[in-house]
Amino acid sequence: MRVKGSGGRLLAGGRPVAQVHAWELEDAVGGYLATAQLSVVDAFYLDQLTTFDVELMLGGRRLFWRRLPVTVSGVVATFGIDRIREDK
Repeated sequence: MRVKGSGGRLLAGGRPVAQVHAWELEDAVGGYLATAQLSVVDAFYLDQLTTFDVELMLGGRRLFWRRLPVTVSGVVATFGIDRIREDK
């Protein structure tokens, strides 16, 4: 399965660290692998931290995960998730 969307944020303690423009989830072993295109809001936190709260928008719905390990290379972030869940 492949899911594409646009919009979202990387957060650190509620503080915006990066804005997500476009993202994609693909099937992976044990869950999904996500790739996101970012624009940096706070470069210091983005460089210093390795776990973030991740918010992705999908058709007006908010998908949210807390304390995910995220790898950032330039303006691309990758992270794994176990399941897709909506924040209510």
